[in-house]
Amino acid sequence: MFFAKGNIAALPPEAYLLEDAYTYKLVNQKRKQESLLARWLLQGLLLQQMGKTLQQCGFCKDEKGRPFLSKLPAFQVSIAHSEGEVWVALANFPLGIDLELFEPQHAADLQIAFSPQEWAVLSGSPENIFLAFAAKEALAKLHGTGFLTEPNEIELHQAVVMSGFCNLLGKIFVYTLALENRVGGMDLEQELLRFWEEE
Repeated sequence: MFFAKGNIAALPPEAYLLEDAYTYKLVNQKRKQESLLARWLLQGLLLQQMGKTLQQCGFCKDEKGRPFLSKLPAFQVSIAHSEGEVWVALANFPLGIDLELFEPQHAADLQIAFSPQEWAVLSGSPENIFLAFAAKEALAKLHGTGFLTEPNEIELHQAVVMSGFCNLLGKIFVYTLALENRVGGMDLEQELLRFWEEE
């Protein structure tokens, strides 16, 4: 499993060479920059690990918006972005990642994403609400549905989920990794902590 992360404040001009039909249509400049940075970061991982560019690997999105590599079908890609922060994961097993700005004052706005039973358990803790919401987002990416599946229908016990909080440029974010199964021989918690705590 390989990770890369960055902030749009450091978006290199060369990333605009990766613009495609999807990014060209994006009107929101921040969203466009996040998408271009995701492509730039993914290309860096592909060059480093396989010596191939994004185009050589057949990067595209399926009908549900899930990124994939048509010429490297054994590999899975997951992308997360929030407030200009962009994270990319590449692995030879299914995974989903998510990143959310932690805004405790807006925790109640997320009630719609939970079943009544889940909300009864979570509603007293903004931290747990955001952790659970990010887990649902990562699970939706893991299963390739995005939020085309209603979030309140995504059950949190469907996969192995690791999550926590990190400080990026003075803002607190919730991060999550979802996997179908534990990956043998890997200390994922330590690997994730090292990645997410790197400056």
